[in-house]
Amino acid sequence: MKISAEKSALWALAVVSVPVILVIVIYTAVDIYMQLNSGDIDIRSGSAYGVTIGSTMAESYHDLLVQYPNGEIYVTGGFAQGVTEEFEFHQPNAFRLLTKFENWELNFSNDRADYLELTFEDNLLIKIERVWRPFSFP
Repeated sequence: MKISAEKSALWALAVVSVPVILVIVIYTAVDIYMQLNSGDIDIRSGSAYGVTIGSTMAESYHDLLVQYPNGEIYVTGGFAQGVTEEFEFHQPNAFRLLTKFENWELNFSNDRADYLELTFEDNLLIKIERVWRPFSFP
């Protein structure tokens, strides 16, 4: 049985199109899932997560020690400055290390999918941002 050139071309188009359509559908499903299961809260007044806007770095650090006494967070220092230093929040010299940065990123899990970012200006807390994702990409 001979296959015509038209049928052959249609078959080739189907073989190429189906994987492309599947990739688009999977990408769209993952994107929708991430949108529905992610969050970002930006706070510029009041209190949240144990810290208060207008607090000094020292006050914020102390407040976080009280709020998270079991060491369930670790620190990744100033991404905004292009410098990163990772260390445990409860280690003895953590505050001294943190004062080098105006942005503190406090991670609640090792995959960086759940973190709290504190932004300081002139030693005062001006922004609290909480970000969470169901998972993180490398």
